Amino acid sequence: MALGVVCIRPVKAQTQNDITINSDGSVTPSTAPIKQTGNTYTLTSNVGGAIYVDRNNTILDGNGYTSPDKSVNWTGYSLDGQPNVMITSNSPITNVTIANLTSGMHNITVYANDSYGNIAVSQTINFAVEKPQLFPTALVAAVSVAAVAVVCVGLILYLRKRKR
Repeated sequence: MALGVVCIRPVKAQTQNDITINSDGSVTPSTAPIKQTGNTYTLTSNVGGAIYVDRNNTILDGNGYTSPDKSVNWTGYSLDGQPNVMITSNSPITNVTIANLTSGMHNITVYANDSYGNIAVSQTINFAVEKPQLFPTALVAAVSVAAVAVVCVGLILYLRKRKR
């Protein structure tokens, strides 16, 4: 009688067009349209399948190209634990500016949902906003006027003494 052990582990259901950035930094398949520079992986053409990232501290730059099989339905963010704010655009989103933040500590979490219902969530990022001090225009103007007045008074006194 033979006794055997079978180990089953879940795997990703990948198509032949899917790309994986492996934990060691290599890319599968090696012919994938991705250029690597350090921790940044940049697409060099459109991708026909999904992109899986198994490596930590990785930047994936779409470079204007897309992965049409798993297009992003929506992107949003939560600032300081508030409800999500949806970001909508007809073109790829590359930069978003959040204006009028108060001085102090803040945090943000970014979310994305693809056409298959998968939701990606970033790590929560903490950051500080420090508004610059306003230039003391009124104080400088007052000191300047006072300095001019002192010089003028001194000049007048000097000229009066000199005439005598």
